[in-house]
Amino acid sequence: MNQIQTTWGKLPNDVLKELNQRYWQNLGRFKQLLNHEISQENAIEITLKPPSSGKVAAQNTLHFQAFVKAWQIFETQHPNSHIQLETKNLGFLGEQSIPVKLIIHDLNTLAEILGKVAIERLDSLQFKFKSLVQLSPNPDTQKRIFDSLINHLDMIERLSNEQIANLTILIPQLYEGMGKGNYLRAVNVAGIDTKFIENNFRTIEILVQSLHQTDKAITLDTIDENNHLTLLAWLGCNIKPKDWLFVRPLCDASKLALANLPILKLSSQTLLNFELPADNILIIENETPCFMLPNLANTIAVAGGGKNLTWLKAQWLKHKKVGYWGDIDSEGLAMLSYARKCCAHVESLMMDKHTLGSHDHKRVAEPVFNQVAPKFLTIDEAELFAFIQQQDIDKRRLEQEFIHQDVILQVLKNWVLGLKI
Repeated sequence: MNQIQTTWGKLPNDVLKELNQRYWQNLGRFKQLLNHEISQENAIEITLKPPSSGKVAAQNTLHFQAFVKAWQIFETQHPNSHIQLETKNLGFLGEQSIPVKLIIHDLNTLAEILGKVAIERLDSLQFKFKSLVQLSPNPDTQKRIFDSLINHLDMIERLSNEQIANLTILIPQLYEGMGKGNYLRAVNVAGIDTKFIENNFRTIEILVQSLHQTDKAITLDTIDENNHLTLLAWLGCNIKPKDWLFVRPLCDASKLALANLPILKLSSQTLLNFELPADNILIIENETPCFMLPNLANTIAVAGGGKNLTWLKAQWLKHKKVGYWGDIDSEGLAMLSYARKCCAHVESLMMDKHTLGSHDHKRVAEPVFNQVAPKFLTIDEAELFAFIQQQDIDKRRLEQEFIHQDVILQVLKNWVLGLKI
């Protein structure tokens, strides 16, 4: 009798692939399994697609026999799993106990069924979770830690056992305000290098959040807009300098006030709090044009920040004369607009129709043109934006460094002297 191909009777290897794909490799479902566990009420059930009748089974008796035998062996090999059987009369095959469903009641059994790699993964996670949850003796806090570990499972899985051990040494040593006045790398902890803190910053932050989020001693300035504790603020550490800007004094007096240094690099955070010793502050969008600047009385240039303009909110700028020179294109005008939003009295320099027109042969394409007109432009600047918006694509940009040197010299000297530009 010819045996025809069947669509019923899943064999163990097929079910193992299904379990692996649906539960073990699916991060969302795997998190749910870890979080809610598997129980009698919440068991994993996989239908085995038994033959619907004796007639169907008779079409491929070899497959039927292999199907029944395979699940008998499977249950012997995995005694903690449960194969649900149904007794059916299959005609000439007689009464048969047919496997209809695989039922798994706990996560360890699922891992054991899936094999060595799954067992190792689960063992590793259970060690990591147990080690970190025990950072607190309080059940409510332990639950918060556990939930955070689930939410950041991919991060926790990447940690080695050595890193977990280091976390259990480090976290109990951390307390609010311990880093006051210092940078993170200078926090005084025993048995741990502070590079470990920097390299595992986010993991440490979520653990500290879980441990201390409801601590009444935490002050409001350590909480972000999402009501989450921020680690640096909680420790009291200074923010590591970034967003470096070139600071170039353009006269002897301002250079002398800056220890006679011809050029410095300062962070935007430093500039928010440190007043530059000159009455005229010249903001240059790009780095290279800073080295095209002439000597200018009582003037300091700050260059190379691009979109890094938030430091212009500094209170000390309110009594300074502030100029801004950037590329003539949609991006440059957007940055000018933001600069003026931060510091309302910013004046634009060489960002006008006359400059654009007198350098027509230097104009190029802007890779991406921002179609939305910036909000904080003057009438003339807004007209310039509309003008370049109407130009051919390859004529919408004039970069700073292509402006003639004699023009730069004249415009900047007039600006410093308060003459019409």
